[in-house]
Parts: sequence; C-alpha cells; structure tokens
Amino acid sequence: MPQYLAHLLVGIVVFQFLAFGGILLLLRGGKPLLRKLLGLFFIVFGLVILDVSAQVSEFYLDHPGYAYWLNALPLLFGPLVYLITKSSLYENYRLSRRDWLHFFPMVLVFTFSVITYQLVPEAVRMEWQDESRKSGTLATLMVGLLILGSIVAYLLLSLRLLWNYRQELRQQYSSLEAKNLSWLGRFIYGFAGVIVFSILIQVASFGAKNQEWVVSLCMILVFLLLGMIFYNVYHGVRESRLFAGLTPPEDLPRKSTSVRDTSREDRVTAYLREEQPYLEADLSLAELAERLSMPSRELSETVNAGLAENFFDFINGYRIEHAKGLLTDGTDEKRTVLEVMYASGFNSKSSFNTAFRKYTGMTPSAWRKFQGSVNQ
Repeated sequence: MPQYLAHLLVGIVVFQFLAFGGILLLLRGGKPLLRKLLGLFFIVFGLVILDVSAQVSEFYLDHPGYAYWLNALPLLFGPLVYLITKSSLYENYRLSRRDWLHFFPMVLVFTFSVITYQLVPEAVRMEWQDESRKSGTLATLMVGLLILGSIVAYLLLSLRLLWNYRQELRQQYSSLEAKNLSWLGRFIYGFAGVIVFSILIQVASFGAKNQEWVVSLCMILVFLLLGMIFYNVYHGVRESRLFAGLTPPEDLPRKSTSVRDTSREDRVTAYLREEQPYLEADLSLAELAERLSMPSRELSETVNAGLAENFFDFINGYRIEHAKGLLTDGTDEKRTVLEVMYASGFNSKSSFNTAFRKYTGMTPSAWRKFQGSVNQ
C-alpha cells in the first residue's frame, strides 16, 4: 500500500473516531454517563490508532519529544468497556470511588513513562526510538500481552455482568425484546474480536523485518469493525433513551428462604385469571405489584418461592394457555398464528415459538394440526 494512501486512510479513521466521540460527549438527553463513557472510548480508540501509526511511520524517530504521551491509553479500554456495561445495565448509575480506581494503572504507567522518557537527553530518546523500530524486543512483546490480558479480563467481567443482567431481566419483565440490550453484547463481542486479532498480529509480527503487511491487516480490521461498532452504538444510544436500565444490584429483590405464603399465591393467581393482565405485552413485575397493591419485593418472593422459576416464565405460562385456547377455538378457524401471538400478549414471533415449544413440545402450527387431528 502506498505510504500516502496509508496516511490518508489513517487520518480518515482517526477523524471518524474523534468526531464520533466528540458528538457523543456533546449530545443531550438519554443517559449522560453512558454517552460520556462511549464518547471517551471512541476518542481513546482514535488516539491509540494515531499513536500506532506514528510509531510505524517513524514519526517518533524524527520527533522523539512527542513519543510516550499516548502509550498508556490502551489501559483505558478495559475499564471503559466495563463501566459502559454497568452504566447501560442499571438505572441512574453513578461512578463510585471504587470505579475510579480502575483508571489508576493507566495514570501510573503514563506518569512513569513520560517522566522517565522526558528526563533523559534527546540523543538517548532517539536511540530508544531507533532500537524499538528495528526489532520488537521481548520486553515490548510481554508488555503488550500484559495490556491485552488486562483488556481480556475486563471483557470477561463485562460479559458476566451482561449475563447476570439478562437473568435478572426475567425476574422483572414478561417481555425481553425491547430490554435485552443486544447492541451492548455486539459491542463487547466486536471489541473482543479486535483484541483477539491484535494478539494474533502481535505474535505473528514479532521479530519480522517487514512490518508493512502488519499495517495493512490492521487497517482492514479497523475499517471492517468501524462501521459495525458505530452502528451498534448508535442504536444503543437510541435504545438507552427508551430504557433506563434495571434497578441496581443491591436493590434487586432476592429470593426468599421463608415459608411459602399460599394466601398471597392464591391472591396473585386469582387476579391473573380474572383480569388477564398477562395479555399486555409490556407487563412488568412493578406494574403487576402496583395493581395488586403489593410491594414488588413481596410479589417477586411469591413468584419465585411458589409459582414459577421467574416472573418471565410465570407470565408466559398464562400466555401459552391462552394461546392454546385460541388455536383450538373452532369458532374462528381463519385466525392466523400471528394473530394468536398478539392476542396472547407476545410481540415477537421467535419468543412466542420458543415459549410455546417449551410448554407443549411443538410449534403453535404443529400443535394446532395435532389438536385438529385428535378432535376429528
């Protein structure tokens, strides 16, 4: 790839990252902390690409005074992804003092690197840059892998948070499509792909004399993932304006270890049979508790202890029974499965089929045919 074209592509990519990050920082509405963390993430990403490009193009060799100002920034990736995940999942999330400690390694490395490097004479700095350019040292490789290891650890913590969130979602909501934050999962997995690819490139290029192929691979990777990440984050910001997140973990209802209260169970089931609130697609634990004049924690304990595994399965059980009745209703044989789905409180065909198969062992269409053959 011609050098001028490589510089142009790097400039475009860096500008996109910085511009997108700046826009996120300046936007209003939604969740301010989430927008700021995402904006900072993309700005850091752009600066890291700029730093790598300056190293490969030997800019630091000609201008050693600019080196080592950005080398500690990769240590921000892991904490930022982790905090982006937490701020996406929980409503009114605020950074605590403990959260700020995640940035301490970056500050420490930045301070040590800048002070150590800037205090030596310029001739020594040029010599360091020349040695670093000629061949990758074992120390450089180990430091890079340690940074990548830190990022991987934070990614695993983020994925664990997302998994726990989706489990808790089933405790509080009867419909998950609008709240499962699929964009966040794609964002984390997309960034994990960047890290895995970076590890492979770093190992493969160790000691290589010609680094141009490495630059080309990196550029291809960045362009492929740039559009995907921007697309997912754009939809994530829109989604965050509609959904504020779950209650923080410390305030969530816990499963009760006390004796079952059958009177509360009877009260809940009687209300569901008479009023049929499960036909509302967006019914939540908090809304049902308010109608029953019952604290949310008490309703959650009642559902978990005696009625179902979680609120999601509890409500879907009633919906499936209602759907079964509609599917076998001979008075309206022209009713489609899709109409039955909406009439039963579902708003997603995939969720309806999954739930129906779970409770009956077959799809709605297959179940209707089976019941028709039995009744003949």
